[in-house]
Amino acid sequence: MIEAKEAAAYIPVSASAYRIDEELYSYNKDRDQWFCVMGNETVKVKAKTYDRNGKKQKLLEYGFERERCRNCPRRPECIRKSTRIAKLLTVSVNTPELYEYSQRAKTPEFQEEYRKRAKIEPKNAELKRFHGLDRAKCFGLRCIRIQAKLTVLAVNLKRIAKMVSASKSSTALILKYFDRCLMVKPQYWTKALTEVA
Repeated sequence: MIEAKEAAAYIPVSASAYRIDEELYSYNKDRDQWFCVMGNETVKVKAKTYDRNGKKQKLLEYGFERERCRNCPRRPECIRKSTRIAKLLTVSVNTPELYEYSQRAKTPEFQEEYRKRAKIEPKNAELKRFHGLDRAKCFGLRCIRIQAKLTVLAVNLKRIAKMVSASKSSTALILKYFDRCLMVKPQYWTKALTEVA
């Protein structure tokens, strides 16, 4: 859905959903292959469905090239006590996509944008925790939009009141600004009231 809207998501990859050790394995999207640190590559892939706690889970099993695995110096660490000749890498269906996100999360551009997101998170948390935006009060997108707008309005009014009480000299400027907005542009207020009704 994010790609369909051509938007960039600045969300770090969850460690519980993505469990690939990137020091040992890397992924090539174009060839749909995984590579190990010793230079071996996967030669086959199978899609399998497992039943785990009553839920069906789709997984991909990537098999590495047998001869390279057989002669690999890291074989005891990689395969351990398994009787298999080659390493079998089992990953979630979403892991290749998450690998891309993980690589992008290491870029300086991502880090810079993620810092901007971190500034906004406390404001969103305030809306959710203290002003009821965690739960919809009604049904339908129109009603939800109205709820969100009213909540943001309440928080902004709260911040303005805090600024006004902080300095008496700025009070006159803020009141003059609001007075001018009300007098000059009453169509904005009538438009807002018709949206709510």
